[in-house]
Amino acid sequence: MIVVGNLLGKYIEDAVPLRDENKHLGIKWPTPEGEVLKAWNPITQKEVWIVKLQGNQNDGVLSTSGNLVFQGTATGQLVIYSADKGQKLKEIEVGTGIMAAPISYKVDDEQYIAVMAGYGGAELAWEGDDEALNKYQNAGRSIAFKLNGTSTPLPAKKIRDTIVPEPPPVILSNEISKKGGKFYQSLCESCHGDFGETHFSDFPDLSMLAKPIHESFNDILLKGKLSYYGVADFLDVLKSEDVEAVHQYLISVQKERFEKIGRTIKSSYAPTIV
Repeated sequence: MIVVGNLLGKYIEDAVPLRDENKHLGIKWPTPEGEVLKAWNPITQKEVWIVKLQGNQNDGVLSTSGNLVFQGTATGQLVIYSADKGQKLKEIEVGTGIMAAPISYKVDDEQYIAVMAGYGGAELAWEGDDEALNKYQNAGRSIAFKLNGTSTPLPAKKIRDTIVPEPPPVILSNEISKKGGKFYQSLCESCHGDFGETHFSDFPDLSMLAKPIHESFNDILLKGKLSYYGVADFLDVLKSEDVEAVHQYLISVQKERFEKIGRTIKSSYAPTIV
């Protein structure tokens, strides 16, 4: 029996409908199932059992000769099922999304189950309400379990910074800001996501940029000033005026949020004399 996780149905369900001339390509596609864990009999070519899962990117699975199946979840649990029936036997709260497959090993004839916990990759940009990193800090760690072990320490709670820094006092152009918004959607949104209350990405909310980032914005995007931290330059796809458009778009969003919140924050910008 093979135990597999099925993501295919999720993406089919969200896909754009096929054009009439291409509908024949989707005839043999499976019915959308969403995020599931299923056991499949390769001899009979039939499903043995199926379990529906929460969250996105529930990945690696371990099955043992003791009729057990272990799977870590995006929602932050290590779950144990019976391999023959798919019955949930135990659920251990870890507080960290688990994408890697668990492993089993022995030390002095005592069996351990270990897993690398941590949620990453492209999924960081589309974190939803169910994922563990929406509640806890997403700190990567290795966790080992054994029978009669101690309770699992949970990571620190995730605290969202809701104080929007004051945006720079620049004159914005609606036309340039709209152009920048299109660049943001095509080049930035896939990682940084949306803004404010709808910002679920574990990457920074770019509507909350501090003064030093605003002042270095061109150097960051065109000269790779923050490449050491993983922010590559965009010199191959953006010109200086394009970077200015992106910057104006982000400033416009930050300005709207700053004025909406209405917080009284001491200005970090020198007054502009016109």
